[in-house]
Amino acid sequence: EDDFFLLGGHSLLATQLVSQVRQRFGVELPLRVLFEQSTICKLAPVLEQYRNRQTLPDIGKAVSEVMDEDTDDEWEGESF
Repeated sequence: EDDFFLLGGHSLLATQLVSQVRQRFGVELPLRVLFEQSTICKLAPVLEQYRNRQTLPDIGKAVSEVMDEDTDDEWEGESF
C-alpha cells in the first residue's frame, strides 16, 4: 500500500520504472498510469491488463514485413 511518490519517487524515477517494466515484462506502460496508480496494489492489475492486450513488436519481424510489401523491381539497380 506504500505510494511510490510518498516514498520519494519523482518523474525521473517513474520514467526509469516504466522503462524497467517494458524491459522485464514486454509491456509499454504509459507513464501516466504510474501517476494514477502509484501503489503496487493498484498498479499490478493495470499492468496485467496491459500485458494481456499488448506486447512490444518484434522489430526484426516488423522490418521484414515492410520489406516484403515492397516489390523487388523497386530495389533493382539501387545501391546502398
